[in-house]
Amino acid sequence: MRAVDDVTAVVLETTGDVSVLHAPADGQRLDLRLFAGVRGADRLAGG
Repeated sequence: MRAVDDVTAVVLETTGDVSVLHAPADGQRLDLRLFAGVRGADRLAGG
């Protein structure tokens, strides 16, 4: 089971599906280019 601290992003898809992206804090960082043009993407960078 994953810990809440491992959640990097939660994405509501246009289909109504919810995607939860997770990785351990010491793992590979999420490439923020994946979220180019996505509303709210600035929150991922702490902006």
